[in-house]
Amino acid sequence: MTAKNLHMEHQMVMSSPEFAEAAMSWTPVKTYYLLFNMVLLIEYLISTDSRSLTATHSNALKKFRGLIESGTVTFNSSELNEVHSGAAIEKMRVLKSDNLRAGSASRKEQILRKLLDYAKDEERRKTNVKKLRKQQMIRLHGYKFCLFDLFYWYRIKVNYRDLEFMTAGIPSREFEAFYKDYYKLTGNFFLALKNCLNDIAVAHGIGKVI
Repeated sequence: MTAKNLHMEHQMVMSSPEFAEAAMSWTPVKTYYLLFNMVLLIEYLISTDSRSLTATHSNALKKFRGLIESGTVTFNSSELNEVHSGAAIEKMRVLKSDNLRAGSASRKEQILRKLLDYAKDEERRKTNVKKLRKQQMIRLHGYKFCLFDLFYWYRIKVNYRDLEFMTAGIPSREFEAFYKDYYKLTGNFFLALKNCLNDIAVAHGIGKVI
């Protein structure tokens, strides 16, 4: 249902580009749940434990990172098979000017650093501090991150935290471009998870499920 709904909204944006501005306030939420539910199915097929289907967001994603890190779950794209600690991400260096380049060679590193920034912001919010203490940084450096986390953190950003970009005077054409890129990104991750899910199902003698 969510996939069909996202496809219908995409068609609306294609025919009425100005609709992208409104769509971007809920599209990251819908895309996250679409992908998250696929993650739950993958974890269930591997563990055959029905409790996997009702796992919390943080627990399910932590387990998924573990499956990737152990090689239990693999993808055709090497970047999707990478899991990085907060400490490793902290050491990644990206030129500020790279963020403005459409074809930046360090886009993966930029995304991972942004995910760590989101985690730091969340830690500050939860503990009501402006500057993180040493123990908090040690804990954050021990966290693991992968590119799938982008959808989790961006869902939080638009659903709970930072909707100010909706009134920041951004031109409609930029919303349209961002929407199209986000929709394409979602489609790529959906296909990767779909192939993974079907491969695991076939290996278990079930056959393709999607």
